[in-house]
Amino acid sequence: MEKKKISIFVKIVVVIAVLLFVSGIVSILKPGNSTSTANQNSILALDLKGILIEKHKFIKDLRKHSQDEKIKGVLIRLDSPGGSVALSEELYQEFKRVREVLQKPVVVSVGSTMASGALYAAVGASSIIVNSGTLVGSIGVIWPLINMERLYEWAKLEPYSLKTGEFKDSGTRFRPMTSKERVLFQDLLNELLEQFKSAIIEGRKMRAEDLAAYADGRVFTGDVAVSLGFADSIGTYSDAVEHIGKITGLGKKPKLFTPQPNYLDLLSHRLGSTLNSELKLSSFIEKKTALISILGIQSSATPMYIFPPAIGL
Repeated sequence: MEKKKISIFVKIVVVIAVLLFVSGIVSILKPGNSTSTANQNSILALDLKGILIEKHKFIKDLRKHSQDEKIKGVLIRLDSPGGSVALSEELYQEFKRVREVLQKPVVVSVGSTMASGALYAAVGASSIIVNSGTLVGSIGVIWPLINMERLYEWAKLEPYSLKTGEFKDSGTRFRPMTSKERVLFQDLLNELLEQFKSAIIEGRKMRAEDLAAYADGRVFTGDVAVSLGFADSIGTYSDAVEHIGKITGLGKKPKLFTPQPNYLDLLSHRLGSTLNSELKLSSFIEKKTALISILGIQSSATPMYIFPPAIGL
C-alpha cells in the first residue's frame, strides 16, 4: 500500500513538471494566448452555459473587459436552466451595469434553454434573441427538501439537534416540517418570486398583469416568448453577432474578442484533470452518491431559480 502511494506521488510530481514546461512553452509561442485585451474596436463575446453556480470566471471577465475602451458591446451566448438565486441576481445586475453605467449594449443569444435564473439574468440585457424551439420560462422559485425520518427509523438511528431558536433547525431531514415552518418558508419563496417578477417587469418593460399568467413555473417556446415580450426576436448566434455589430456601428461582421485563459488557468485545469484521474474518491463517497442517485434523492441548501428537470426533480 505504501509503495502504491509513493508511486502515485511520483507520477503527480512528474506530471506537474511536464505540464509546467509544456504549458509555459505553449503560452509563449501560441498566438492569441498572450493577448489579454482587445487590440481593436471589438465586441466582448462570452459563453454562459450550464447550471448557474460558481461562475466566477465569467463575472471576472465581464467586469474586467467590459470597461475596456475598445470593447463597444457585450454578446452573451446563453444556454442554462437557471441555478443559484444569488448568482442569477448578480448576473442581472452586472448586465444592467454594463448597459446603464458603461452605456454599452448587452445582447443575449439563447441556445436551447433560458429558464428560471437564466431568464432572470438575461432580462438585464439590452436585447434577447432566441430560437423558435428555445425553452423559456420556469419563472418561480423551488427549494427541494426531503423528510428522511422513516429512513432513520428503519436504520434504527435517532438524530437530534441542539438549537437556539424555534426555527433554527427548520428544513432538517430528521423530521417533518411544522405548519409554522411551512408558512415561514413559503413566505420566503414568495418574496424571492416577487424579486424575480420585478426584474422582468423592469428589464422587459412588461405590465404586472401580463406577467402574472406566466409566473407559475410553466415553460414555453421561443416563439411564444417573443410574442409575449420575454424576448425580442427569433434568430441564431450569427444573427445576434450581426445585430450587435449594427447597433455598435462596427458593421455586420464585428470583431469578436474572447478572453483567453492565462497560463495559471490552463495549468490549474490540466492539473485538476490529472489529479482527478489519479486520486479516486473514497468508496464511501462513491457509494453514497450512487445511493442518492438511485433513490432520486435531491435537495438543496438554498432556494433556487431553476428548471427542476435540470437537477433530476
